[in-house]
Amino acid sequence: ITAVSKMISDRYHAKKQRNFDAADEIRDSLAATYNVKVDDRSNEWRVDTDDYAMAGDNSLSEVEVAFIDNKLRERFSLKRVNEYEEADAIRDGLRGKYGVNVDDRTKEWSVDSEFVGAVSEDSVENLVG
Repeated sequence: ITAVSKMISDRYHAKKQRNFDAADEIRDSLAATYNVKVDDRSNEWRVDTDDYAMAGDNSLSEVEVAFIDNKLRERFSLKRVNEYEEADAIRDGLRGKYGVNVDDRTKEWSVDSEFVGAVSEDSVENLVG
C-alpha cells in the first residue's frame, strides 16, 4: 500500500502541475503493476478485482454463497469484455432469486432483508441455465 499511496500522491502532484502525460503514465503503471483503478471524479482508487465481498447478514447456505460468488466473477468478466446485457442478466437473476444487491463500486454484495428463506437447489440450477 505504501508504494501505491506514493504513486497516487505523485500522480496528484503531476496533475496539479498540469503534467498530464506523467499523470497518465503513473495511472497506467498503477493499473499494470498493482491492478489499481483511479477514479478522478470521486478522488478514490481501488484494486480492480473480480472478487466481491459479502456485506451484512443473510440466511444463505455455503453452497448458495459460493454460487453467488461464482456468478459475480462471471459477471465481472462479461463486463470487462463489454457484454453488458449478459452481465445485467446475471445481476437481475441473482436479484430475483436471492434478493442480491450488487455494488460494483465497492465490490460488495448483500441480500435484502425481505429474502430470508433458503433457495432450493432447483432454483440454483434454473439460474445457472
